Amino acid sequence: MSRYRSPDTPAPSVDALLDQLRDEHRDGFLYRGQTEVYPPPLIPSAYRRYRRNGATYTSEAREFASALRKDGRHFVGLVPINHLADSFRLFSPSPEPPQRQEVELLARLVNDQYLARTLAGGTGAFEAMLTPHEAMRFRERFPLWKEVIDHYHRAEIRDLLFMRPFGYLLGQALAQQYGFSSEMLDVTGDPGVAGFFATHLWPKYLESPRDGIGMIYRFRPPLRSEPLDLGAYNFYSCPAVLLLDELMARFVRDDVGDVEAIHRFLVESFERYHTWRRWDDFAIARTVLSATRIARQRAGFLVPDLIYEEFGEQPHAVRVRLAVEDIATRDGTEAFYFRHGPRSPALAAREELWPNESDALFEMIGNALLISVLLDTGDILPSRIDLLDPGYDPRP
Repeated sequence: MSRYRSPDTPAPSVDALLDQLRDEHRDGFLYRGQTEVYPPPLIPSAYRRYRRNGATYTSEAREFASALRKDGRHFVGLVPINHLADSFRLFSPSPEPPQRQEVELLARLVNDQYLARTLAGGTGAFEAMLTPHEAMRFRERFPLWKEVIDHYHRAEIRDLLFMRPFGYLLGQALAQQYGFSSEMLDVTGDPGVAGFFATHLWPKYLESPRDGIGMIYRFRPPLRSEPLDLGAYNFYSCPAVLLLDELMARFVRDDVGDVEAIHRFLVESFERYHTWRRWDDFAIARTVLSATRIARQRAGFLVPDLIYEEFGEQPHAVRVRLAVEDIATRDGTEAFYFRHGPRSPALAAREELWPNESDALFEMIGNALLISVLLDTGDILPSRIDLLDPGYDPRP
């Protein structure tokens, strides 16, 4: 019988908890570590800034008929973000809607390649893009503008750089791992990796909490009997659980070793071929994959169930009901607790989990973010190399 199931009776240390989890480990178990016990719900990063509308639903509710996967047991209602103007509400402390001129300025700025290249230097990039009158009027709003544009660019990059070349499943998974957020919750198949995240503080992952209670979730996803078909799923039909081996199975080869070809893959997709999902041209050696963060972290992904219902007809305005599953309430999910103390020497170092210098996928994404691409839609691929997440802050 598992112990340490309550924050009132935690394991005396993370090592004691990991000993138990490793003894009980079975194929398919997934884990997620947290340095403290956060209030519910447990949801992916893409939804955490959404405003809650106060509604909650269970699997017994009438609205559950609109759930996409029918896996959820408890849902939290969110206010959908459908337009750039809505994004202000994610970051602005004021409930007042933005002025029309401000929204029009942002709509122009988000699709400017010069601004995309210079935003890494901070909010001073806005000065060169505005008239003196506009700059004087909105200068105090520049920090908010940057948050809104960063959010917008992450979404654009997630769509253009990840999902179009790799499809929804693998695209979302790579976006989550490399800093662009996603509609998935990242987990791991290794209890030790979960233990690292449960005992190391962001953003440097060097310090550990001196006291308090940490926790590790354990998930028991159902095993699939058929191979995962990357091209068969989209936002509406995505499976509830994605595993690294399944996501990469069609691309792993033992007889390929051209790392430079991986580095060039996305750049050539945009500049030379102008086509998406060139899956037959993408291959990665098993040894090369093993040196990526997704392999080192034994990555897996949980896709929350959604109550998602559209009202109205395109292309007219569509109203959406949106509620996201609290994954902590999913069937088979367990929570375990431990008391913080001296850091365990048995856990991995941060450089092992984020081997950026030898991570071919990290290099591939970085190369693509450095190019200037104007799409046939008139949109840009934002050159936001600064949004590529190295995993931790290396500065002293």
